[in-house]
Amino acid sequence: MRYVISESQLFDLVENFMSERMKGGKVNKGETTQFGTTRWDLYDKDGKWIMYYYHTGQQHHADGSKAEDEWTSVSIDEKLVTLFRRNLRFRESKVMDLMADWFTKTFGLDVDDVSVTK
Repeated sequence: MRYVISESQLFDLVENFMSERMKGGKVNKGETTQFGTTRWDLYDKDGKWIMYYYHTGQQHHADGSKAEDEWTSVSIDEKLVTLFRRNLRFRESKVMDLMADWFTKTFGLDVDDVSVTK
């Protein structure tokens, strides 16, 4: 049997699952370097690492001219992606989009790139 749910209902499902999983978890925010680079590691309530957020600040050449724009990424634990894929029967890219949307809504930070980490 198949059910049809709206996109907002799907996001609510992901948000509720992740909120429950993160309740009692922690976010280790690394220090920002002089170049504006930051890494956050997210751990669930059982202390298991589930993803990291990485931000690279705007890079400049020695003469002060801009070399690269700011860039952000989220890398998600493969086991978490597999859990969503098996239960929702979605392709990996859809799961990664849902996780990036959850991260953006939860932390108020945009994500440029999403990947899976073993």
